[in-house]
Amino acid sequence: MGLFSFIKNAGAKIFGIGKTDKEEAKDAAEAELKKEAAAARKLEETIRDLELHVEGLSVHIDDDKATIYWSGTKSIHS
Repeated sequence: MGLFSFIKNAGAKIFGIGKTDKEEAKDAAEAELKKEAAAARKLEETIRDLELHVEGLSVHIDDDKATIYWSGTKSIHS
């Protein structure tokens, strides 16, 4: 831990001004999860817009990897 980081964290804890490194990391992680959830919803919406007739659709995004789950089988009719 550098001197500036120490002073910043101490000031945040003592005076309640700003955020500590742990709080900033937590906020960044929460923002990333929200971003991934929004991307998953968008992908689910795109699949539905393409009328692929998928039952039990669920999309999970983790960093740069998307995992798509579905249940049942249904034929696609045009």
